[in-house]
Amino acid sequence: VSIEGNKYEDCDHDGQPDVPVEGVTIELWKNGVKVDETVTDANGYYIFEDLEAGIYTVKEVLPDGWHAVDPASGMYEDIELLCGESIDGIDFVNARYVSIEGNKWEDLNCNSEHDQGEPPVEGVTIELWKDGVKVDETVTDANGHYSFENLVPGTYTVKEVLPEGWYPKNPDDGIYEDIVLVCGQPIEGLDFINARYGSISGTKWNDLNCDGQ
Repeated sequence: VSIEGNKYEDCDHDGQPDVPVEGVTIELWKNGVKVDETVTDANGYYIFEDLEAGIYTVKEVLPDGWHAVDPASGMYEDIELLCGESIDGIDFVNARYVSIEGNKWEDLNCNSEHDQGEPPVEGVTIELWKDGVKVDETVTDANGHYSFENLVPGTYTVKEVLPEGWYPKNPDDGIYEDIVLVCGQPIEGLDFINARYGSISGTKWNDLNCDGQ
């Protein structure tokens, strides 16, 4: 009597298996007690053999940076094994979290590029949107850096909230749209380059004695 299956990566987050994943721990539980564990091989395959009849639970131990896709709980419960029976196809489909990161810079010469010596901008809010909904926001640090981590694959929009007195240079509307994230491919260098508005001021005088002063 045995239980077997495979561990797969869902590369495009469509819920379907794409490539096998090696080296993931799979646990076998019975009556609330872990009775065995194994590790997936190069083909993502695992098996528990020589089992007695009974009710089992099979769980995966998710590696850091991964999340369960199917089953969503990362476990199969109430697997009933009968005498002489083997169960296969107890598969786990997971996807890797991904990230988006970048920096906020001041464009001192207004050329829409980050040139050497131009400073980072701290304390600016950066928003993350998906399907028309704001899903997260963060603030740039002392190095002007921001990041959104533990994201699932999909299409995102990243927006900056411009401080008063600033205007966008690159991107020219302060928004990155249609950012497509796929498993295992983080996006870096999504930078915002802004400049400060300048001003011109003076005073109007009445020359009472007409001396031009």
